[in-house]
Amino acid sequence: METYTANKSFPHYTDVEPCDLSRQAQYRLENPSSDFNYEYKFVELLDGVNTAYIDEGEGKPVVFVHGATEQAYIYRNIMPFVESYGRIVAMDNLGHGLTDKSDTDDILFDSYRLFEAFCDRLELSDMTLVAQDWGSVIALYYASQNPGRVRGLCLSEALCAPAYPILDLEQAKQNPGKAAAMDHYNRFRSEAGEALVFNENGMLERVWDLHLHRKLSQREKDTYRFPFSEPRHRKPLLEWPRAVGLGGDRPEVDRAMQVMNEWMLTTDIPILDLYGFPGCVTTELDVKWRAERLRNHEAAFIGVANHFTQEDAPEFFGRALAEWYRRNLADDKTKWYSGARSPMDAVGAFGGAVVGGDLDTALEIIHADCTWIYAGPDRIPFAGSYHGPDGVAAYLQKFGEEMEILSFEPTLTVDGDLVILRAKELNRHKISGRELNLDVTQVYEVRNGQIIFFQEFVDTAAILALYS
Repeated sequence: METYTANKSFPHYTDVEPCDLSRQAQYRLENPSSDFNYEYKFVELLDGVNTAYIDEGEGKPVVFVHGATEQAYIYRNIMPFVESYGRIVAMDNLGHGLTDKSDTDDILFDSYRLFEAFCDRLELSDMTLVAQDWGSVIALYYASQNPGRVRGLCLSEALCAPAYPILDLEQAKQNPGKAAAMDHYNRFRSEAGEALVFNENGMLERVWDLHLHRKLSQREKDTYRFPFSEPRHRKPLLEWPRAVGLGGDRPEVDRAMQVMNEWMLTTDIPILDLYGFPGCVTTELDVKWRAERLRNHEAAFIGVANHFTQEDAPEFFGRALAEWYRRNLADDKTKWYSGARSPMDAVGAFGGAVVGGDLDTALEIIHADCTWIYAGPDRIPFAGSYHGPDGVAAYLQKFGEEMEILSFEPTLTVDGDLVILRAKELNRHKISGRELNLDVTQVYEVRNGQIIFFQEFVDTAAILALYS
């Protein structure tokens, strides 16, 4: 038998392949960021309710209205998609988030009055409202009462026609989904419902799990639990499901829903209807019903999602919202939206912008709190630690005055939010004209599509020799 010597090791490929990128994208879709990259402000409204809110950017406001048990945090991965179009505003509703606690028996109308006072205090007009769950009732009713101040609506899992108000119980019972919803509402009208809320924090510990497809991280769960960590703060969680009228027993709520439904069916403003599969409050049949009746209606499917669509499908939610806004409401329809890039996309976009001489685009990818480190002795003019977009701009200017990159051959490795770039780099020192071959390693950390940390590792002795 004739034999031949075999290789004694397998080849190991380190280059990024297309399948690597798609798998990273899938991971990011299934594990959206838990970071909240917005700064809260506070304002006293009505009878001294200290109200927490987000207000960033300039231009026509896009106002995000959350629902029961939620807070502005739920829109954290959606707001970035429309930041380039205008002002981003989101309020924590009464008793939710960081807004003052409440033991109200009239959670809907007290929440509405707080929202109305908030819009007045911030002098919000020409608004686009983005709303889900009970937030949709607040938003739709506000629009019906203030039509001159609202220019667009985006709805998701909205408590509106044809499903709400629930006036005919016998008819509703014929629909399995509505029958299950009525069982849910009736449970919270009982002593068992009170025990579930006050003793077990069941709205956060059980109802969320039943109405969410994705599993939340511990950090996300703790953020939602925090406002209701003490039983005495949970009254709103009991009152929201009790506010739903069943067969006409909440006439004021039913009347408000009828008013907002009538307005929705007669207004000409653009309305976007987002729905997922299987959905919960909103099914595809609900969207079909509205599509056949609303004057300026668009629908967008956002993938697998239950009730908390902002958590189940934030990327699809955000992109659908931004594309609809660009087409219908943006002052500049040629301006494309950009959401939270993947770490690979962010690093690639930054490098491409720098090489292309587009400094403005490059600096948009630098986080406000970015730390940028090029370690080395002071004799290297561009060595040092820099902070934020202005610091990175200063670094790029100093580097560009000293060095010209003649060739750059990178390989990349991605590990979560970290991008490690290794490269063979040929530089020319502009002052002396000397050329220098370097092995370069760059480490990038990316947060929500922006570079928040950078450090370059290189043979600084070889660079220092240029200045000796």
